[in-house]
Order: sequence, then structure tokens, then C-alpha cells
Amino acid sequence: MKVFNNKAAFKNPERYKKYIKFLAYSLTDPISKGFRGALILIQQQLGYVYLLLMFFTSGITTVLTKYLLMGQLNPYHILTYTSFIGLVTLAAFNYRRGVNRFVQSNLGLGWLIVAAISGFSLYEISFNIALEYMTVSQTIIIYYSNPIFLYFASLIFLKKGKEKTINMKVLVGILLSFAGVYFVLTGGKLLAFSLNIGIIYILISIISITIFTILGKKRDIPELQFLFMGQAISLISGIFILTAKNWWIMPNLHESAYIIFIAVVYNIINMVFYLKTIQFLSVEKLSTLTYASPIVTSGLAVLILKEPLLITTVIGLSLVIIGNIVASYRNN
Repeated sequence: MKVFNNKAAFKNPERYKKYIKFLAYSLTDPISKGFRGALILIQQQLGYVYLLLMFFTSGITTVLTKYLLMGQLNPYHILTYTSFIGLVTLAAFNYRRGVNRFVQSNLGLGWLIVAAISGFSLYEISFNIALEYMTVSQTIIIYYSNPIFLYFASLIFLKKGKEKTINMKVLVGILLSFAGVYFVLTGGKLLAFSLNIGIIYILISIISITIFTILGKKRDIPELQFLFMGQAISLISGIFILTAKNWWIMPNLHESAYIIFIAVVYNIINMVFYLKTIQFLSVEKLSTLTYASPIVTSGLAVLILKEPLLITTVIGLSLVIIGNIVASYRNN
């Protein structure tokens, strides 16, 4: 084997530079690889933390939204009032930035509007309308069939070449979880499925958030501009609909407190958690781990709203958990 001649290197300046560069790379590359590996691990752990925070904030606000819908308010009231409070909150904390900073971003105005509609306005209103027609447990478990849409959307729009191959373990896990969703939806009567308006609206919500998630993986969505645009579109749309239908109602003190909580905790903080989650976790991991969220939300619905804990709900959730374990096992 031929050994690098370091004496000749000292006589030749060019070879000497290459020799020093070779030594520097040999010494630093293992360190840099270790540092990059540690950084990736930390980012993944942060993704899990943001995911857990998103589960809890999403669960409590879903339950509070259902509580408001059981009273005098409808989904358009909630969307309009929470969007107004959200915009006021954003303006209060970012008033020095100026109006232009709320809409200008590297994403571009067109894509920002698409992100705002799919990830906020359309998603919010369709999900809340679905809550009017179904219980919290039914709505949330059906909604979390969205990883099926997300997984196949990622294969089409994010994967390339051999990466487009369907992983059988992930597919089996998704199908098991979907079986749990279907079991809850039919009350255990497997041939008793009927399509109602609540299911239609929850499907619209699922498609909407899938579009937003894929866009978030392909492009960097600025948090402030996204939240401002989403709530501005929601507020304008809500005012138009409430005025056209003559639906204006002033919420009472308790309803106002819940609206403020939803506006600040969910419409702003939870959306930031979601954006952070899709930054740190792959779509594949996100599509499997999000199946744990119905457990949190259903539990809160039982505790706060006193919704009955049916055996079909327990069996359905169990299938969802098993499917989650099967689908995510390959990542361990």
C-alpha cells in the first residue's frame, strides 16, 4: 500500500495544502458527524414534546368548542369571535412590526393564502360544523383517520423513486387504526354505516389539513404571517356570513372566557406547536403518532362534558392504539 509522502509535501506547497486539509478533515469529520447525529436526535425529541403539547391544547379546546356549540353559539360565531381576539392578540405583541410584516414573507402571498385557508379557515369551520352533529369522541376519532390521507399524499407529493414504495407495516397499522375509527362510527354494527352531514364536514377538514401539512413539508411556512392571514380571512368570512344570515349574538360572560381561551391557546399557541411538529418530525412519523390524540380528547370529553364512555369507543380506541404501535414499530 502506498503511503502519503509528507516530506515531499513540505517541498511542494500545493501538496502541503492538500495534506493539511486531509488531516483537518480526518480529525474533525467524526466529531461533526457525532454533532449532527446528536442535533438530529434533539430535534426529534423536540418534535415529540411539541406533539404532546399539541395533543393537550387541541383536546381541551375541542371540548370547550363542543360546550359552546351546545349553547346559543354556532360554528360561525366561534370562528368570527376567536379570529377577532386572535388578531388583537397578534397585533398587541407585534405592533412594532407594522402591517406589511404580517403579510410579507418568503413564501409568497399566493402560497400564504393557500396555507391560511387550508390550515386555518376551512379546517376550523368544517371541523366545528362536524362537532354540531356528532359527539366529541366520534368527531375526533373520525378526524384522526387523516394519517391515511397524509401517508398516501406524502407518497405522491414528497417521496421520490424507491421511496414511493408502500411499507406494509405502516399500511397494516393504518388499516387497523381505520378499522377502529369505523367501529366507533358504526357503534359496532359493521354494516350500519350511513353518511351524514357531520362526516362530510369532517372529511373536508381532513383533506384541508392534509393539504396544509404537505405544503408545510415542501415550503417553510412563517408562523406569524400564517396566523395573521388565517385569522384575517376567517374574520372577514365570518362577519360576511353572520351579517348575511342575521345571526349576530353576543356571548355571555362564561362563553366569552372560553372564546378567549380558544382564541389564544388553540388558534395561536396550538398552531405554533403544529408548525414546529411538522418541522421536526417526518410525515410518516407524524401520520402514525397522531393516532394517540383521540385518547386525550375523548378522555377530556368524558371528564368535562360527561359524555358516556361506550364499549364501542373503548374497542375502537384500542384498535387505533394497536394500529399506531404496528405502524411506528419500523421506526424503532
